[in-house]
Amino acid sequence: MEDKRLSLRLDSCREVLRAINGMLISRSFSGRMMEQMRQLEKLMSLLDAHSLDESDMLRVEASTNQLFNELKRIFRQQNLFDMRQREKLH
Repeated sequence: MEDKRLSLRLDSCREVLRAINGMLISRSFSGRMMEQMRQLEKLMSLLDAHSLDESDMLRVEASTNQLFNELKRIFRQQNLFDMRQREKLH
């Protein structure tokens, strides 16, 4: 049962990364940021919920949340993201 919960949580983090990638692509981002996002998505695909424990999963979730919050700040500063638009990420 614990593996299933970890798997669902890991899938959720992966989905957030896919959504962020899609948003970056739709806004015509390219170059280094997109390459790094592709590498991050690839690394996330290699994670196996069966090999993770709760502390590992908490680090993955914290990192995903931190990335999302940093990108929100960047988008707001560049007027690329308006929270009122309520773009669905997940």
